[in-house]
Amino acid sequence: MDRMTQDSLLAAAKRLCDLMYAWNVVDVPELVVDDPRNGGSVYHHTNLALKRTLEHLGLRDASVFYELVTQGRVPIEALKVALEEQAGQEVGAL
Repeated sequence: MDRMTQDSLLAAAKRLCDLMYAWNVVDVPELVVDDPRNGGSVYHHTNLALKRTLEHLGLRDASVFYELVTQGRVPIEALKVALEEQAGQEVGAL
């Protein structure tokens, strides 16, 4: 993957994290609570978009990235830490 694509995906992932965090902070249940009868919440679909975006960057679990970004880490650093943690878990599982 070229650098420009990676940077674009990281920028998109950051915006998705910011959006999800904002919905959690203002506590708007109709955005966050998942209701399958209505096709799922906006939060659910945004979270799915975040997961799929990060999968393109090699990360299977978006939660570490989300936590780091919402705590103020730069997306490239958050990705690096999350990938290192993922690699550590894979080694530990062997």
